[in-house]
Parts: sequence; C-alpha cells; structure tokens
Amino acid sequence: MTNPITQLPFVSDTPEDKVRPRNFWCTTPSDDVDNYGADCKTGSSYALAALRYMRDGDYPPLLGHAVISMIRNSGGSPNHNGIIIGFCAVIADAARAGSNETTLKLLEQHYLRD
Repeated sequence: MTNPITQLPFVSDTPEDKVRPRNFWCTTPSDDVDNYGADCKTGSSYALAALRYMRDGDYPPLLGHAVISMIRNSGGSPNHNGIIIGFCAVIADAARAGSNETTLKLLEQHYLRD
C-alpha cells in the first residue's frame, strides 16, 4: 500500500537509501533563468499541496522534513531556486494570514510552556 504522503509532488520514497528511505524535497528546478517564474509557480503549488496535507492529514512535521531535505539535497551549498522561493513565499503568506494575536498567544502557550 502506498503512503499518501508520497502522492505529494515533491515527496518520494528512496528505498535504496537505508538511512533516509524518504526524500521530502525531490524537485528539479530548471537551469534556465527565463523559467524562474515558472519554477516559483511550481514551488507555490507544492506549498499549497503541503498546507492541505498538513491540515487534512494532521501532520505539521511535513514542513520540517521538507526543509531538512532542502538543506540535505543542496549538498551544504545554498541553492536559491525558484521552486524553493515560491514554496517559502506561500508558507510565509499562510503563516501571516493565521498569525493574529490570539493564535500567536495559543502557539506561545503550547510551544513555550515550561
């Protein structure tokens, strides 16, 4: 049975990797500067899919897994490509939209309690 998380367009299983059998950022940006806008749009669509999955699947750790895979897949060198920029822009907008003071106080109580 396929895990539904692998239905996300940027997640793939890597069974040959015994240490990390799942890649949470399996993307291929274009190398063409003229396609930067298209790459940003791809990243935006990935973020919307991620937000829906985190909401509907009640799996907020997806974002952390994706960021770790972004770093790991960059080989230690920053790779600022349109897919990542588009993804982060949508995640940031979603965070801003839900960041009223009441929500921030609830998050503060939940994550920063002693």
